[in-house]
Amino acid sequence: MQFYIMNDMLMSKSGNETLTVEAFGKNSLRIRSYIDEKIDGNCFALTGKSDFKPEITVTESSATVKNGKIICNIAKNGAVTFYKYLVAPVTYQGVTKRDVYLPDGKWKNIFTEEIFNAPLSVNADAPLDIIPVFEKLS
Repeated sequence: MQFYIMNDMLMSKSGNETLTVEAFGKNSLRIRSYIDEKIDGNCFALTGKSDFKPEITVTESSATVKNGKIICNIAKNGAVTFYKYLVAPVTYQGVTKRDVYLPDGKWKNIFTEEIFNAPLSVNADAPLDIIPVFEKLS
């Protein structure tokens, strides 16, 4: 995943997928992901441009977007972390499982309630209707 900053938003590309993270109101972020072609901005629930300017930091292994009190971290493997939640969306069509790296600590899969003592990688189910989400317990 390659990160770059454009028009006060973080953008990342991986193959034919594009992910954007931008400020949208006080203490909030708007995240969009699309494959192949860009979807017209009017197709989203949150439309319009924000007057807020987020703090964006890009390193070799991740990118961070901070807007007020909310912080989003995106790892090179595509895992997205908000506060104590790690969100690992599937980014390729037809994929129903995903390897997810859980950093040091105790984590719970919020759908299966399975507990993991990390650091470790887990192979999470990711059918079309479920995005793997892990809550950091400690």
